[in-house]
Parts: sequence; structure tokens; C-alpha cells
Amino acid sequence: MVKLKNYSFSKFVKVELTNKLIKMKNYYFKTIVFLFFIVAFMACKKELLNAEVESNKSNYRKINSEQMVYGDVLTGFNVKWNYVPALTQLMPQIMRDLSPKLLRYPGGTITHSWDWLTGLEVGATSGIAHKMPDVATVAYETGAKMTFVIDILHSSITNQINMLNNFNDRMRIKTGNSSGNFIEYVELGNEIYSTHYQMLPGFQTGEEYAMSIEPWAAAIKAQFPLCKIGVSLVSNAGGNPRKQGWNRGTDADSILIKDPGGCTTSGSILDTVYNHLGGVIPYINSNATLKNNIDAYIYHIYISGDNSCTTMVETSTAQERIDDFEDTRYYDRPGTNGKEIWVTEYGNLNDTEDVNDLKELNKLADYLQSNSEIKVALNHVMFGATQNNPDKPLVSKLSLDGLTYTTGGKLFLRRANPVVINEIYNAQTAYGAGDKVELLVVQNALNMENLILKNFSANGTADNGVSYKFNTNSIWGNLKSGTLIVIKKGTSAPVYSNNNYTITVGVNNTDYFTSGNPSVAFDVSDGDGMWMIKNPNFDASGMVTGTTDGISNPIHTLAAGSSTASFYNYSSITGPKLYSSTGWSTTAPSSVYAKNLTSKIYDYRDETGTNATTGTTNTLGASNNTTNGTYIDGLVALGW
Repeated sequence: MVKLKNYSFSKFVKVELTNKLIKMKNYYFKTIVFLFFIVAFMACKKELLNAEVESNKSNYRKINSEQMVYGDVLTGFNVKWNYVPALTQLMPQIMRDLSPKLLRYPGGTITHSWDWLTGLEVGATSGIAHKMPDVATVAYETGAKMTFVIDILHSSITNQINMLNNFNDRMRIKTGNSSGNFIEYVELGNEIYSTHYQMLPGFQTGEEYAMSIEPWAAAIKAQFPLCKIGVSLVSNAGGNPRKQGWNRGTDADSILIKDPGGCTTSGSILDTVYNHLGGVIPYINSNATLKNNIDAYIYHIYISGDNSCTTMVETSTAQERIDDFEDTRYYDRPGTNGKEIWVTEYGNLNDTEDVNDLKELNKLADYLQSNSEIKVALNHVMFGATQNNPDKPLVSKLSLDGLTYTTGGKLFLRRANPVVINEIYNAQTAYGAGDKVELLVVQNALNMENLILKNFSANGTADNGVSYKFNTNSIWGNLKSGTLIVIKKGTSAPVYSNNNYTITVGVNNTDYFTSGNPSVAFDVSDGDGMWMIKNPNFDASGMVTGTTDGISNPIHTLAAGSSTASFYNYSSITGPKLYSSTGWSTTAPSSVYAKNLTSKIYDYRDETGTNATTGTTNTLGASNNTTNGTYIDGLVALGW
């Protein structure tokens, strides 16, 4: 019998437990280390993704900021037709001087309480009625197209199509074009995402809105197949959960709609909206017919104001609103490719005459008009003054009676006519030596980069003359209002005078100009002629083409001669035109210049042949006469 060594059982257990603990510690240590690396990796990945997103946003903004030229954007105004005063013969002309390409009817919120048959708000028994004949008159006299906001909430498809047909028929009569199509832009509702409508069945989410507009879009396209239809998106959702899910949807567990307005946490809970809020964009993309019928997505952008909702406080500067909008577009863009982007309302709700508020509005307008993605930019609002609130200096562009411009109106008047041709001189010397063109800067802080100065050959009858693009250069990037630019033949560098309010520069200096037709020399023709300053030509995607031909995107035209009938497409030039009934002398030095008789910008739009004239001397680099001097002094005094 073998005797076993004495071995303590307790010691054995202790050793075994110790070994197990060591193994457990090693296991948990390895697990913790593994989890740590997983968490660290995910955190790094998230940071990298966030960095990539921000980098992509920055790159897009950089690309977009480099396109700071005024494109073929349909600019114009939201018109609250319930605020429009009695139409006079002069009023459409005053509106036309703001150069609207597009006007909005019947406006914004008023859409959903507007009776187009009476020209008044629904149920109104008094007020100034504006029936469809007035709308057609304004469109015809201003030369602007119309965008119609359709009341999808309280009206019927038949009623709203009758409205469109009524306008179309009246425009056919006015223009003498019996087969013309004047229904080109349609919006399906106004700001349906607003808290005003969140309790309405069928409109509580973006997806429900998209479902509701399907029969509307189909019916309108059937009647007007060439028109473009836009739908509402949110540009800045703020803290409102419903708006946050409006565009693209959200996977939030649920949201609560409260009354009143859903703006605060107070009020009784009336409804719980689905566990998943579908968005406008995904629904449209999932429905082939609707996707085919929708042409544009619409945003509204405002500086300042709280929009009567504590969860939707608008930011206070143009740049903040631009950043908010671009953040929204970054996430919306993948789902909206191939569709146009319209901004049918934008403005500054700080309704003051303060120069800083003017600057902020001007900056926002600059951004919208130079963003190659945006095809429509309408300022809010043409008429904003009422008897009870007559002082609307920035928001409203026209006075209560519609006959004078407010501070905001004057800003857009300058924007509509940013630079004009003030004088053209023919020195009657060989090869154009001594010939000069003088431009007057009207809009302050004007960027003239990429603009084109051109003339029309064969005494203004053909489009084979000289053309010059203003190059990207600091000299053109930020011009003060009241500046005179004298452009002459040669390569001379810029010479500043008159306290830097006069710049004289050679058109053949390639640091400052690029010729669009190098085979033709700079030369002011004898006799009749036509010159134009214009925005660049754009391709279908909104990018600058580099070509200079044609009369598209005109800013200002000066024509001189016995008749405008022979000038190249003169009647089709949509921008401001100034005409002198006599041209340049064929034997002696002479100038054609603006008289500017009333010291107003309107003088540069005169086509009667009386507000421009010829002279045997020139005043290049100085005012043409006393009234022109008064106007230029006023532009200089504008200051900012």
C-alpha cells in the first residue's frame, strides 16, 4: 500500500481558485482592451465621417462661392395681392423699374384664404379688389412671368385650374398670341410645414403632404404640360420635430403635436404622430409618376425674427442663414438631384432703415443670385405696408400708395441696375485710338468680375463686334457706387483719380480683360451703333460658358442712331435700354451720353430718344452735365 503525501485540500482549492481568477482577469482584461479599441475605433470613424461631411460641405461652399456672378436666376418679388393698392397707370412702370423677371401670385400665407374670383380674401366684403385682369395687366406691363401658388388646402383642383386658365386666356389676348403658354411656374401650397397647418388631416408630415399633392400635380401637368411645378421644403427646422422630419423623414420613436401651434411645450396633447415620419423627398422619389411631375423643390430663407415660434428662432445674420441653408441642402441634395431649386421668399425681417440691415439683405441677395444651384430667387415683399402699419421701410419695396420706393425698394432698384453705360466717345482717329467707353457703377460693393462689355458690328445690326470679359481681379471685386470706369484702347494699367472714384484702364490689358473676339479691334463705329454691358452666358447647369455672343442676361444697353428697327434684336433685349435718336458723327469727334435729366436711375431706361444725346466733346471721367453730377454725387453719398 502506497502512502500518499500529505496534501492540504484547502491549499489545493486555494491554488485552483487563484488560477481561475488569473484566467478570468486575463479574459476580462482582454475583453476590456478589445472593447476599448472598438469604442475608440468607432469614435475615430465618427470623427472621420464628421470631418468628411464638413469637408464636403466646405468644398461645396468653396466651389459655390467661386461662382459669384449673377446667373440666369429668375429674380423678382413675392407680391401679397391683398396689400396691393389701387392699380394706377404709373404703378406697373414703377414695378418694372425693379426689373422683376418673376412675380408671385397671390402671395404667401394669403394663398390659403384667397378668392381669385373676387380678388379679395375669402369672405371679405370690403377692400381693394384685384381680379385677374389686374394680375394680367401687371404681368404684361412689367414683362415679368408669374408663379402661381395653388391653394391645395381649402380650394379644389377644378377651381385652381380655372384660375390658371383665366390668366392664360387674358395674356393671350394682351399679347396677341392666341396659342401662347403663360402658365410656366406653379407652387403646390405655401409653407405647408408651418405650424398653422400641422393639425390638418393629410398634412401632418412631409410624406402626407407629398401624397396629397399627387392628384394636383397630375391635373395641372395634364392641362399645362410645359409648366414647372415646385413643392415646399424646410430650409431651417430649428427645434421643431415635425419640421426636422419634413424634408427627408426621421426615425424618431414618436413626436407629439401640441396645441396651440406646436411651438411650445405648453398646451394639451392632441395627437401623436407616427413612429416613423416620412419625408417629402423619399416619397416623391418612390413614386415614379409624381417624381416625373415635380420639377423643383422650394425653400424660404429669412434673416432674424422668431416666426412666432420659440422652437424656430431664425438666426440674425445673412451668413448664419446661408450656412443653415447649405447644411440643409447638403443632406437634401442627393435626393433632389435633377430638380430645380427655387427660393420663392427671402428677406430680412429686421424692418429698419439701419445700414447694417441693408447690408445683410444685400449679402443674402448676392448669395442667392450667384448660387448656380438656385433658379428662382424672390424677395419678400413688393407690397408690405398697410393703413394700420404704413411704415415698412425694408420689408416692403413700395410705399403704401405704390408710387415711391422705400429704403428696401431703393436697394433693389440699384441691384436691378447695378452698372450703366454713361458715355461713349468716338475720337475719329485711326484704328480706334482715343475711343473710350464710360461705365457708371450704381450698386454699391458691386462685383463686376465675369461681366461682359460688347458692341454690335455693322452699325449695330450684327453680333460680330468686340467683346471683353472683366477678369477675376481685385480691381473689379468690390466697386463703390458712384465710380466711373473709363475703358480705352491699349494696355495701360489702371489709373485712379477723383478720390479713387474714377478708374481709367486699357481694354487690351489682359490682367483686367479677356477678349471674346480677338480678331476684332476695339473701335467705336461712326454713325449708328449699339453697346451693351451684360452678365455672362450660362449653360444648362448654370455654369459660365465663356462665350460672349447674344443678348441674354443684359444689364444695360446704349443704342444711338436714326432708328432702333435695324439694331440687332433690339426689341428682344429685356434689360434697361437707353436710346439716342442721333448717332456718332461720321466726320468729327463725338460722344453719345446719358442726359440723366431727373437725376434718377429711370433716366437710363428711356427709349424715346430724348434722354440720351450726342455732343462734339467728351466729359469722360466726370459727370455729363449738372443733373448727371447730382445723380453721381448721390451714389457716392450712399456710403456703404
